[in-house]
Amino acid sequence: EKGIVVTAYGSLGGSRNKAQGEVISQVAKNYGKTNAQVLLRWALDQGVAVIPGTNSEDHIREDLDLNFRLDAKHVELIES
Repeated sequence: EKGIVVTAYGSLGGSRNKAQGEVISQVAKNYGKTNAQVLLRWALDQGVAVIPGTNSEDHIREDLDLNFRLDAKHVELIES
């Protein structure tokens, strides 16, 4: 409406990565993705621009590999 975009900077908690939890791990395993990838995909699907912070080349590549969609069942689990 006003052209304002919500942005999550360091959206996974930076060096204290918050991408944890049994539900997230189960969803990630189902897609063959990491917990971080699932949470980043979820945030993007909510219309939030994400800027994950990392110094690791492997994590940068991982954070860019978000070409999958969460089905409604998994979204409900994440949001519960």
